[in-house]
Amino acid sequence: MNVLFCDEHMPAIVDNLRAELPGHEVRTCPEDSVIEAVADIDVILPTRGKITAAVMDAVAEMALFLLIGGGRRFPRLRRAIDDSDWQYPHGLSLFGARVCLVGLGGIGGTIARLLRPFGCELVGVKTTPDPDLARELGLAAALLRNPSDLP
Repeated sequence: MNVLFCDEHMPAIVDNLRAELPGHEVRTCPEDSVIEAVADIDVILPTRGKITAAVMDAVAEMALFLLIGGGRRFPRLRRAIDDSDWQYPHGLSLFGARVCLVGLGGIGGTIARLLRPFGCELVGVKTTPDPDLARELGLAAALLRNPSDLP
């Protein structure tokens, strides 16, 4: 796992996290270099750093890749490509799939927009009703979850 602190002002916390996560990479970057640093990051801890729209779009793009890669069983597909094995389709297609987005903020909304060309049936989970957002994102259904109901 690759963890990124989006500033360099908390070296003691970063050192403690590195000690608690042996075998994982914990990095920092200057606040103005976050977009360049997120390419291979699994977890972003913004701390005092600013997470811009461009960074959010990079996160949403990675989430889309993981949706496609997970459905297509990417490691197995990669081996098949390397072996020139085109005997059968690998995994499941995202085209026409039903996708549930938990959270419809910046990342969830961007993912919904990125999924439009796939013709997915989108279901969104949100704590407060927002019919305009549901229409804008093309949601087939919007499920509401009251935060007080959560465990």
